[in-house]
Amino acid sequence: MGKWALAWSYVPIDYNTDIGILEDITQRAILRNNLNGNKIRVKFCNLYHPEDMILDRVIVMKQNKITGKRYDQADVTCHGQKKIVVNAGEAFYSDELEYPVTAEDDFVISIYFKEKTRVRTVCVTWAGQTWRASYGKGDQTERESLEETDRDAIFPFLAADIHKNQSLTGFCNIAVYTANSVRTMAVFGDSITHMSFYSDPLILSLYDKYPGEITVMNGGIGGNRLAKDAPYVAEMPGEGRLFGRAGADRLEKDIYQDATPDMLFCMEGVNDCTHSFAFAEKDIPDGQILWDAMQKVIDLGHKYGSKVYISTVMPFGCLEEPWREKAEEIRQAFNRKIRNQEQADDVIDLDAFMRKEDDIHRMRDGMHMGDGVHPNAEGGKRIAEAILEKWFKKQRGVKE
Repeated sequence: MGKWALAWSYVPIDYNTDIGILEDITQRAILRNNLNGNKIRVKFCNLYHPEDMILDRVIVMKQNKITGKRYDQADVTCHGQKKIVVNAGEAFYSDELEYPVTAEDDFVISIYFKEKTRVRTVCVTWAGQTWRASYGKGDQTERESLEETDRDAIFPFLAADIHKNQSLTGFCNIAVYTANSVRTMAVFGDSITHMSFYSDPLILSLYDKYPGEITVMNGGIGGNRLAKDAPYVAEMPGEGRLFGRAGADRLEKDIYQDATPDMLFCMEGVNDCTHSFAFAEKDIPDGQILWDAMQKVIDLGHKYGSKVYISTVMPFGCLEEPWREKAEEIRQAFNRKIRNQEQADDVIDLDAFMRKEDDIHRMRDGMHMGDGVHPNAEGGKRIAEAILEKWFKKQRGVKE
């Protein structure tokens, strides 16, 4: 008896404004897989947009991790049709495709957008170690190698990000029908999760250690808050909606709608400490409000049978805004609640792991992107190591 498991999954982001245009363009995405199976399906999505999206052709290929060779080209269809229309606000799975894959095979998904398509929703990553996307003029879906065009010209909104990113549109997960016993892990949170600097090394380590046995979902949204929805910011493109619904309220839709992870790791709260000050909101949260929201995450995870691991909020002191001290008081109060709690299955104290020895309000030098908040590639590796160490101890029953 087999089951469907998600080989790859990211949250589609609602930008609430046009961020780019695709016309006579092929989008190609290469996505890391760690599952063995005999069937696949792709979840197409056109959420948060008032217009239909037309995918003139969708092609899947496999890419061998060792040789880089691409092979077994096949059409992905819906209701037997190669041309797929994803209506405004819709998300649905493709037809099941008989398509044997192994954990040595990554996926290459190519979509041809013939008609002018305004894009408002994309999946995004910054680390780019476990998936990436590129674009080329014309229908290149059947070409093994893509003749690329300038991605920044297609998505000028995303090109303005000071940190180089990768993005794709039209789909948000790939599922494999597998007979293996597969464990699913979900990482959930804000930009620290979304940027993937810790989730990518985590994935690469787990997939190397457990080929065919584990898969990881990324449920991060940049700017997301645990207890409050995205703030209304009139001067931001899309009025700030890209920050998403409150983490405690979006968890069920963004994680449990398509999978039931055996393990859920939640690291969130830094934006709750700072955004209300930065965006001049009247209601300022405190440690108890944040803990109540985190408890909702824990309770929902346990309701679905997941082991729930949570993290303390890492230091964010670097800039010298006048409200930083008050924001730090919220962080410390929330972290005390996290350390003293008994509801989660375990706590990973990333605050203690990542802070400077001589200044507990700041992240270690060389571990962040220069802003004191977002871990860089080196910081991401350290976070992944801390998660792996804690999780593997739990798996082996090692007492600390």
